[in-house]
Amino acid sequence: MVIRVLANTGLRRGELASAVMGDLYADRDAVTGAEHWFLALNKRERSSEVVAFNPTALAAVFRCLSANGVNPYKVDPRTPLVPKLDCYAVIDEPYSATTEQTIYNIVQKALSIGAKALENTNPNDAHVLRRATPYWFRRTFVTLMTEIGQPLPLINRQLRHASINTTAGYVRAENYELYRAAASLAV
Repeated sequence: MVIRVLANTGLRRGELASAVMGDLYADRDAVTGAEHWFLALNKRERSSEVVAFNPTALAAVFRCLSANGVNPYKVDPRTPLVPKLDCYAVIDEPYSATTEQTIYNIVQKALSIGAKALENTNPNDAHVLRRATPYWFRRTFVTLMTEIGQPLPLINRQLRHASINTTAGYVRAENYELYRAAASLAV
């Protein structure tokens, strides 16, 4: 669930760690009538920011809640999106938020399992997964959004960078990474 949410929203790990179900809300599109979901951030500050929460991210959260015996449609708004965990199970403290470090550990563990599964058949991809961090999903979000033609100002709004130049830097960094990869090839 954590990886799906990070990859589909571009959230920072701390934002995910501190988010509660009451931060999620649906809004009906006046033009299409469709229901769209958003996550409110920085609620205690003067200006609240919102992040679009696509159907894949929402389904992942709802599945996680259901797996833990919680009805996602009748959940206490104080319930964290990511429940506090110990080594084996959800801790019986329903409103305890998890930590940024826990988000980091969950992602690292999942990527490690993925890398191990790939090491014999695709060692290059396994190597990439071993080097990845939760931040990698934020960068990948930008890359994928630009590849499908989303405008940079819209992506910047989702990531909530103070400057669009920061968002643009993510795209340039990907181009430099591509160049370094191609330059290392000497056929």
